[in-house]
Amino acid sequence: MVKLHLRAVTHNRMTAFLLAICLVAGCLPTEMIPSPVPAAPVTRTISTSLPSTTVAIAPTAMPSPSPAPTVPPPTVTPSPLPLAVTPAPVAPLELTGRWLHSAWDLVWDLGAGDLDGDGVPEIIVAAQDRKVHVLEPDGALRWQYEAQAGVYTVDVADLDGDGPAEVVIGADDDRVYVLEADGRPRWDYRTGGRITRVLAAALDGGGWREVVAGSWDGNLYIWRDDGQPFPGWPIRARDQIISSAALVDLDDDERLDIVVGSRDGRLYGWTARGQALPGFPIELGAAVFSSPWVGDLEGDGRADIAIGANNGVHLLRDVGPLGARAWPTFHQNAQRTGAAP
Repeated sequence: MVKLHLRAVTHNRMTAFLLAICLVAGCLPTEMIPSPVPAAPVTRTISTSLPSTTVAIAPTAMPSPSPAPTVPPPTVTPSPLPLAVTPAPVAPLELTGRWLHSAWDLVWDLGAGDLDGDGVPEIIVAAQDRKVHVLEPDGALRWQYEAQAGVYTVDVADLDGDGPAEVVIGADDDRVYVLEADGRPRWDYRTGGRITRVLAAALDGGGWREVVAGSWDGNLYIWRDDGQPFPGWPIRARDQIISSAALVDLDDDERLDIVVGSRDGRLYGWTARGQALPGFPIELGAAVFSSPWVGDLEGDGRADIAIGANNGVHLLRDVGPLGARAWPTFHQNAQRTGAAP
């Protein structure tokens, strides 16, 4: 009996040893790995004819499986960040002079012209404070004139050809004012609506300049240099005339004609005598508040007109022969001086 029991013990130890070898070699699937053997010793009793003897058989410890090798993650080299570009320093604008003149309210219009004949233009300001402000180039106030309402527009022109220029203004009291170079009033004329644009040019080819203004009463007015209405004027449109007119020769008679838009959606063209130019008025289909530009876009000697309306910008090509252009655009020239040549 003793011999048989010892073989069994030996057999159990051999089995455990073989299992351990298979486990290390990886020949057993993971789910078949036996649970760890309890650390407590196993006690068995061997029965023989001899007195009973208790033999303590220590359990065979199962070897722990080798841990799976750890693969380090790949080394990623970050892309270099773009270098910050430092802009070159910008030199500050060097101003030879700077000043501020307060008009105490909205400034509606500006013009420039030589009022004293010294070859240096003065700055003329039209403001809602009812005043015309005339400033020297250094900002000093030369003179002011107060109208009866806000002043919307200003023009500078030598109306009578005597040398010093006059100042022409339009105001919210429906009047056109002409002031001497020193600010004294020469004349004024009241229309039936506010005056938002004025200009001056020699319409009849003489040495004197006429004053042209559209009114919110729907009329276009022309006055001589002394304030008398020009023959055949005013002429009425169907609605308000808010924008400035253009004064150009469109019929090749060496006299200036008048082109102006109206709130009635038409572009009007008249001779200085008040006759409609061929092809005018031109229907634009929407109210016109902008001033027309008249010039030659193609270099063919024919007039082209650009005008803005409430439905877009209209370009009218080949309107007629293009002659003299005394006032072809808003404020007379690209510099917007508002000074008659």
